[in-house]
Amino acid sequence: MFAPFFYMDQFLKNNLNLIPQYKQKKFLLAVSGGVDSMVLLHLFKKHDLSFEVAHCNFQLRGIDSDNDELFVKEVCEINNIKFHIKHFDTKRIESSSKDSIQMIARKLRYNWFKHLCKEYTIDYIVTAHHLNDQIETFFLNLCRGTGINGLKGIEVLKDRLFRPLINVSKENILSYSKLNSISFREDESNLSTKYKRNLIRHKIIPLFEELNASFSSSMENTLAHIKDSNSFLEQSIKERLKPLIREENEQILIDLNALKKFNHLSLHLFYALTPFGYNRSQITLIVDGIHNNSVGKWFYSKSHQLLIDRSIIIITKNIKNVKNDTVVIKKTDTSVTYPVHLTFEDIDSFNKSLTKQHIALLDKSKLTFPLTLRNWKHGDSFAPLGMGKKRKKVSDYLTDEKIDSFTKRKVFVLESGNEICWIVGYRLSELFKVTSSTNKILKITLTDLPYGNN
Repeated sequence: MFAPFFYMDQFLKNNLNLIPQYKQKKFLLAVSGGVDSMVLLHLFKKHDLSFEVAHCNFQLRGIDSDNDELFVKEVCEINNIKFHIKHFDTKRIESSSKDSIQMIARKLRYNWFKHLCKEYTIDYIVTAHHLNDQIETFFLNLCRGTGINGLKGIEVLKDRLFRPLINVSKENILSYSKLNSISFREDESNLSTKYKRNLIRHKIIPLFEELNASFSSSMENTLAHIKDSNSFLEQSIKERLKPLIREENEQILIDLNALKKFNHLSLHLFYALTPFGYNRSQITLIVDGIHNNSVGKWFYSKSHQLLIDRSIIIITKNIKNVKNDTVVIKKTDTSVTYPVHLTFEDIDSFNKSLTKQHIALLDKSKLTFPLTLRNWKHGDSFAPLGMGKKRKKVSDYLTDEKIDSFTKRKVFVLESGNEICWIVGYRLSELFKVTSSTNKILKITLTDLPYGNN
């Protein structure tokens, strides 16, 4: 039988050592008033760590929620601990959200914790998650369907989130609280099996414990093995993928031809694409698109968009929908800043050194004001400079120039009347070129694409 004091203290010290110079750090403890968080508070106070307490009142259990708040507040006042409280109208938020009440509460809680850390210069958020939470999460993810990454368990330390009790069983937490006479409040909602986590806690895990009295200890070992296996697999795949991936113009480019040579393509793509918000189902569709040679097909996550191009996969952050933006440019305008940044200047003579892609020199007498700046669209055509008055579709020109589909979406044209005089940043029109008889030259300079990769 373990020695409770030594056991808990040693676990805390071992995990604190993951944080460099932890004695100089400031912690924010999430304290609900339940046994887990009250034991956490007791340990942090016992080890004389610098910390403050945050309590969320989600107003879901009426007077019980308010009594939890009063209990935690009183404990903090007695022990001279700085106390932060936040009331959330969780039910109202739920009525306009597609998320479950648990997910809403989680988002509210962590957003507020992050805000407190920033406002009060706090280094780490600390929660009282323990081994039983790990096991429940394992079964939840197993039911939902997940890869090895979803079964590896909860990290002790991830970014600024610290869970020092994550490998301590609920049984040991309860024993420690009893031996130290630690007061806490029971949350009756934890007994309700209408919530999936509680159903696993009260119905499913007890069945495994009937089969194996040391089930929690066995699961701890299993989770450790899964975590090690996942780390090895992730590192190995990253090393294989590294030569295939490059970053260029704020886009991630993956060599598709080299990627196709790998066995277990979906596994490699899972590790390559999950950082960009793609889930298993989406990655399956992407793999199908690769096998079917679906060039030009788009796939979207909440944060990114992916294009299967001829020989590469292109990934970029989601950009604003700039389609159908039209800007009118008057004769007296000297610049526009949206959707691209252009400056306008009258110059007296033609200078060959100015003939660059980002600069347009146009015969001003041939222009009809106001000019219009807009996205190109299918069906547009123009007379490319150097081809006489022979016309070409803008879409064909961009394809011939090997402009990828991402960049095409950010291409604009400048029009005079109904005639394109410049594909901005690419090609002038023969119809507006400067000649020996030109008296007035309009110099237009493209300085940047301010909407970029928003």
